[in-house]
Amino acid sequence: MTVKITRPSIDIRGTLDELNKPSGIAGNAMLAAETPQEQFNLIGAGRKNLIINGAMSVWQRGTSFAGTDPATFSADRFNVAYSDTVNTMAVTRSAIVPDGFTYSMEITGSASQYPSTGVELPVTGKGGIFAKGKKFTYSLYSDNPVAPMLYVLFRDVIHGGTGSSVLILAKEMSVIESDSSNGFIRYAITFEITDVPDAGNQCLTVAPRFFNTTVDETYRVTGVQLELGSVATPFEHRSYGEELALCQRYYYEITDAGQPAYSAVLRATSGSGIQQYSQEIFLPVIMRVTPMVVITYLDMHKPGVLYDAINYVDIVPRTHSVGFRFSVANPHPQSIACQVRDFFISLDAEL
Repeated sequence: MTVKITRPSIDIRGTLDELNKPSGIAGNAMLAAETPQEQFNLIGAGRKNLIINGAMSVWQRGTSFAGTDPATFSADRFNVAYSDTVNTMAVTRSAIVPDGFTYSMEITGSASQYPSTGVELPVTGKGGIFAKGKKFTYSLYSDNPVAPMLYVLFRDVIHGGTGSSVLILAKEMSVIESDSSNGFIRYAITFEITDVPDAGNQCLTVAPRFFNTTVDETYRVTGVQLELGSVATPFEHRSYGEELALCQRYYYEITDAGQPAYSAVLRATSGSGIQQYSQEIFLPVIMRVTPMVVITYLDMHKPGVLYDAINYVDIVPRTHSVGFRFSVANPHPQSIACQVRDFFISLDAEL
């Protein structure tokens, strides 16, 4: 015997309409969006933190800095300055961090310090995203119990430069999270762009000024974020590889596994007798501008001469590569290559 069962059809759309769940203005805007890009814009999806290396994860120049230089790059993209000429200052990478972070910047000494960074303007002298009237929120984590004072300026370079347009001068940041673990506090401040850049300005410098309650006090900073709007949202973590690539647009070092230098193999230049050796190194990313190059070396090894003195070096920097030619004291017609000992290269295109 065959049994036939029938069920009434269900109008899913109509049933959902009957629920009459209010979607609100924001929900209606999402439903009305015609493209994924419109929805991305509505919810602020995509990269929001305009600060590079805000989690203090990249330290290409080293992990410990000390001395009397009043403006020193330490963690990539951060130029730390102090405001007096009496005390020295030390900056080191620290593993003391709030939950969710790997490293922080530890600062010791001086009466007050400015761990400044800058956001590059897309066109020199033009505000771009930092158009007059727009609002931005700056936030950071620190275990310094004294709230920092914020300075925001359009500048030629991160620390200094002529023709600076001051947007905020010594405005105290507010506590938005008082116990972020390990004694860290999250501070934030919202500001409005009230001016336009001068003709030579290349970046927006954001400089929190920290005050020590005692001489040689130590504190730490991490989780630095600058975002569009009036709300300090959760910190945006990026992968180390992404942060490193962003940093290498401004600074790049060639070293050997963390050592101060390495050995480079150069090819002989034909027709030189053979007295010259050259090489071109292609960079992992295209740099912001043609970089300033620093090369150090010890001596050269080639067939017949164990360690030959280097007379001079000719350097040709480009945004995508750096070429160099070494001239040696003793020609060796049979050699097709040489090895330079303790070879170190740094390329600087910082703001």
